[in-house]
Amino acid sequence: MKIRGYTLIEVLVALLIFAILATLVMGGLVSILSVRENQRQYVVKTLALQRFWAIIERDLTQIIQRPITNNLGVREAAIVVQQTPTTQLLTFTRAGHINPMMQARRSTLQRVRYELQGSQLIRQSWRVLDQVGNPIPQSQILISNIANLQWQFYDDNNRVYSVWPPINTIQKQLPRAIACQVTFNNRQQMRRLFILPERQIVLSQTTS
Repeated sequence: MKIRGYTLIEVLVALLIFAILATLVMGGLVSILSVRENQRQYVVKTLALQRFWAIIERDLTQIIQRPITNNLGVREAAIVVQQTPTTQLLTFTRAGHINPMMQARRSTLQRVRYELQGSQLIRQSWRVLDQVGNPIPQSQILISNIANLQWQFYDDNNRVYSVWPPINTIQKQLPRAIACQVTFNNRQQMRRLFILPERQIVLSQTTS
């Protein structure tokens, strides 16, 4: 019995079919991996945003009327807003800094500052309120890729101010509410309004 081998044309056709199938498979695999990576990045960004707003909510809804003495020995209000060419520095005193069974030698009050450095929002916190001796704060990056950050302050009549206390007033009490508006580098804007001291978010807006 004579065994017939494959001709060159048959081999070339088989290789061509294999190459086509391999291309289709690789294209599908690349597409699947791309979708998975996009989903992973979306989840990471979503979790980062949720954590970001949760920390701000926790801080702002626990602001209390507790002035401090700063590192220069000068009395400083419970809330201090400092304007810079690019952003506002928001510094305040908050309660609720957990200290179970008073094991740590510190208060349950905390001095906190939010500052936009470049495209990163930095949260600084001090373990002591009165800062004689210039204690070093703990710094934490809350979120990145920020183009602009604005704080707004509401009084009891729902008038809106960019600083607190309002200029040319003797307002000593805390604002009724504080709004935080963030513009990201992709031009997406998010805004949250926090009521003091009821500790609840009453407004949530997202635009792109």
